[in-house]
Amino acid sequence: MGSVVKNSAENSSKNENIDLTQSKSEISSFNSHLKKSFDEAASYEPQSGPFLRRWQGIEQASKAITVWNTGVNPETLRYIAVASVKTPTDFNVHKRIYKAHISERINAVESNRPIDWSTAEAMAIGSLLIQGDH
Repeated sequence: MGSVVKNSAENSSKNENIDLTQSKSEISSFNSHLKKSFDEAASYEPQSGPFLRRWQGIEQASKAITVWNTGVNPETLRYIAVASVKTPTDFNVHKRIYKAHISERINAVESNRPIDWSTAEAMAIGSLLIQGDH
């Protein structure tokens, strides 16, 4: 069984006289575009514009601050972050979701790298749940 896109292309070529080779080429080109865009997103820097002008004068917290006192034990936060992406052993996670989200979150937390916003949100909500504030 192939992907939905591949099956659709094959069915279209049989039923609607669409060239399968051209269809596969278009799919490959689009997938390359998606991968390139995904890879570029990691290093994206917003350009100046009307939206950014509203934020002038507001500064990011200093990089000198490396420890934030959240009132929650850092080991508990790491546990929450990893638990937030845990799946049942009999559940088959798509390889791209695993690579881009699950393994990236686990690696960032375990290697003490900066975390993304969604990981911080998961930690915040998880810490409230652990404390019984739900």
